[in-house]
Amino acid sequence: MNEITNNLKFVLNECACGFITSFADKVVSFKTRHNEMFLLKECSKCKTVYAPFYPDEKSIELYYRENYRKIKHKDESPDVLFERQRKKSTSLRSIYTCSSRDRVIDFGGACGGVVYEFISAVESVAVYDLDKNFTSYANAKGLIAISDIEGILKFKPNIVVMSHVIEHLVRPGDTLEQFKKMGIHEIYISTTFIEDSLWINNELSFEKFIHLAHKYYFNRFTLNKLLNKHSYFARAYKKDWVHYQLKSDGENLTLPIRSIILNMISPRLILKFKFGVPNLIRKILKRYV
Repeated sequence: MNEITNNLKFVLNECACGFITSFADKVVSFKTRHNEMFLLKECSKCKTVYAPFYPDEKSIELYYRENYRKIKHKDESPDVLFERQRKKSTSLRSIYTCSSRDRVIDFGGACGGVVYEFISAVESVAVYDLDKNFTSYANAKGLIAISDIEGILKFKPNIVVMSHVIEHLVRPGDTLEQFKKMGIHEIYISTTFIEDSLWINNELSFEKFIHLAHKYYFNRFTLNKLLNKHSYFARAYKKDWVHYQLKSDGENLTLPIRSIILNMISPRLILKFKFGVPNLIRKILKRYV
């Protein structure tokens, strides 16, 4: 896999909070789950886990075009990916209350399986993605396919869905500012939260999620900090989804108790443990938190 990284040009990048890496940032990992050399650090300012050296724009486009689909999606066909995405829509339905006036866009949504269920319940549903194989499939399924920012502006969405996308954005703050300027009032974000990795199988397995395409790894505190900075505040939490709303009256909801407890644990400790949380502690937390 190091053949892939050897063909990419890595450049110094700041954290999502705008902080440039320093010696105060703690090293979290040196490799991805595919054994590629990849430095991850914990920002000493905002505590987000991020990659201080990340492929430049041309390199990351090349990676997505030639490698990402083969590695991440194992070259699965659009119809297989679509059905896999539809399973994700179940958890989204538990947090998103449809309105017949909503114009929903799945940002980076590939085949659009996550939002497909809402076609008949809202005014219009679109998918924004750079892979035309996926968006063509989404279009054939009745979704509006969009492949550029101008298309999003013309579509005029008021709801954005981002399923495992925000961790890929080099400058997520810029994207959130664009959303705000477009008048987007609600954002539904799903990502792999660091604290939730404690609940996977029977061991602390955050390392399983480290991927070359991921610039960031958030916990609920750090994601909230980022969204708050751009005037979006949490309104609901369900499983791995967070519902954010453009600030009006009121502030963030209190974080789930489980997240409050687990955010006290450093990501560095998560990687150091080999045998996970003792079963007794795990059972207590899962039952009562």
